[in-house]
Amino acid sequence: MKKLILCLLLGLLPMQSHSSESEGWDAYLEGDYLTAHDQWLSSAQQGSTELQHMLGFMYLQGQGVKQDFHIAKQWFEQAAVNNYSASMFAIGTLYENAQGVNQSNSTAIQWYKDAALAGFVHGQFYLGLQYTNGGLVEQDYSKAFSWFRLAAEANDPAAQNHIALFYHRGVGVEKDIALALEWYRKAANQGLSIAQVALGKLYLKGEQVEQDTFVAMEWFFEAAAQGDADAQYALGHIYSEGIDVARNLHYANRWLRRAADQNHEKAKSGLQALKRSQAMSRQKYPSLNASSIYNDFG
Repeated sequence: MKKLILCLLLGLLPMQSHSSESEGWDAYLEGDYLTAHDQWLSSAQQGSTELQHMLGFMYLQGQGVKQDFHIAKQWFEQAAVNNYSASMFAIGTLYENAQGVNQSNSTAIQWYKDAALAGFVHGQFYLGLQYTNGGLVEQDYSKAFSWFRLAAEANDPAAQNHIALFYHRGVGVEKDIALALEWYRKAANQGLSIAQVALGKLYLKGEQVEQDTFVAMEWFFEAAAQGDADAQYALGHIYSEGIDVARNLHYANRWLRRAADQNHEKAKSGLQALKRSQAMSRQKYPSLNASSIYNDFG
């Protein structure tokens, strides 16, 4: 509604065009890409950068149209000229993957930087990954940290987790567990399971924080509820060993099995060890039944 009001105030789009745009989104979300394309084409031709980007994406993916990287690039370029950052990033992917253009890491990186500097958070994060791994560029942890920091300050949880990792391990910056905890919490509070697991491990070990198994378990439970295998294993291990809680083999078996079902190797080993322990317990303390006790003493 706010978008419609703004368009009317600025006189950018007639009511019919907005209706077509809305119908196009309905069709796109229902998987009717050809209808979406036809509804959006006029508005894109009139200068809608968002729809120019969407048409570029449809030609990139072959959604409702024949896949054509050249046409995709043309639509992306039209949007990019008007500072549409997502299209700048998309052009970068074309050069990285040699889609309709000659492969060029340097050109790809330049487009990614243009997108990132225009505020495209995913571009900032992606550059952080590239400088971390040394894929398209020479590995440089300091530059990686700088790009991650931009995305993290824009509240991107994955970037916040990477900032925490850098502080935790002292990569690209001086090691600082307090700052690592701060950034892990920001990511974890947004529901990022890998950050929740990292916090759980820090509290379980008492790594420059007061050791607190119950706080650790709270974070593990948060992540385990999302299906995180590391968190499920951690809970299984805590219950199996009775770490600051009553040893509970039923709970241990439940969590280890869930992690093992996701091919978590430590969970598989833990589950086998738990089965051996239970088997030995049954041999040491055989079940009392009528044939053994009552026949001898009854």
